[in-house]
Amino acid sequence: MNISHEGSPFHDGFHVVDANLALVQVSVYFSPSISAQVETPAKGKMYGGRYLAATFGSCLEGVLCTGVVSRQYGPIVFEHGREV
Repeated sequence: MNISHEGSPFHDGFHVVDANLALVQVSVYFSPSISAQVETPAKGKMYGGRYLAATFGSCLEGVLCTGVVSRQYGPIVFEHGREV
């Protein structure tokens, strides 16, 4: 959590953990391919690039889930392109 704090130089980017929640990579650029199985958020809902990267990334083979945190919408976890 400390490296994800806004004051940390590592807060911007995705942190990768393994199935045991051990930190594998810190603050990586993550731009997965667009997946047709993803339903975009409801009209009027605020979302941006990180939200969509987490959504699409959750569709990748071998990815158990992804998450994103924002002041606008708080923490969200995705599995297979859907919020859980």
